[in-house]
Amino acid sequence: MKTLRAKYETKLSKLLENETWTVVEGPAELGEHLDRRCEERKWKACSVGFIFVRLMIELDKFFAESEVSQSDVMMLLCDCLRLFNSRSCQLVLGAAAVQTAGLKSITVKNLCVAAETLGMVAMFASSVMEGMLERVSARPTVQNAMKIVKKDVREHRKEIFTKIATIMSERVHAAGTKITPPTYSKLEANDDGDLVPSSYMKSLVKDTNSLTKVLSNYLDANDRARIMKAVHSSFDKHILAPLQSLDTSAIGRAGHQQVCIDVQYLAEKLKRAEGFGEEYAGRLEHILGEKFGGAV
Repeated sequence: MKTLRAKYETKLSKLLENETWTVVEGPAELGEHLDRRCEERKWKACSVGFIFVRLMIELDKFFAESEVSQSDVMMLLCDCLRLFNSRSCQLVLGAAAVQTAGLKSITVKNLCVAAETLGMVAMFASSVMEGMLERVSARPTVQNAMKIVKKDVREHRKEIFTKIATIMSERVHAAGTKITPPTYSKLEANDDGDLVPSSYMKSLVKDTNSLTKVLSNYLDANDRARIMKAVHSSFDKHILAPLQSLDTSAIGRAGHQQVCIDVQYLAEKLKRAEGFGEEYAGRLEHILGEKFGGAV
């Protein structure tokens, strides 16, 4: 048992340190196991997550066939999940993967994949544990340990979602600092002389589209909703509120026209952005009509 524990912990630690937190396709031979134990949800996981699944399948077989203490085997399962969770937290939220795996930075994609991988391994390990407990008498110590580590995983995933929302909120805040009279001292035009949205507004739209696209590609609807709730609050505070309080008397006719171009542009783009849509864009259009007199 001591040898098996050392083997699992060493293997997981090494693999986690070298993980780049990018999506890989799950091995075909694991498909049936994943469908059965993960309720047919298709997790967007990285390589080390599927290796963890293999180890859990191996451990379940060992549990059924070995004569060693069943409680020891179940505690090893808990400890493997605990190690996976704590080390991935250090590597992704703590950005240690920048050093260990040679990543340039921890991106929103990396964070999404980490959250998905954690969700998958926790669900799979929990299912394996439930199967083990069905074959033995009550094991309150093991059950309590599993309950604690599952809670830790849930908290870690929440922290990842908070980090993603913070990344976007920082960009929204930076854009909001531009909603001032000095920004709107003149009209912006392209090389052909056509009036165009302000540079900061185009950057905000680009960042927002990039974020919503990544979330749509990697996370399920419930997880996306948690993140977008925080992003909406940031938009409310840093974009909508400054627009509503902007001193129109200090920006002149040209500035007034530029604000209208910017707000109209943002509203149109948010209509098509997942997580915003017609309802949120309508709030911008309301400000456009009520404060600035409608579209250009």
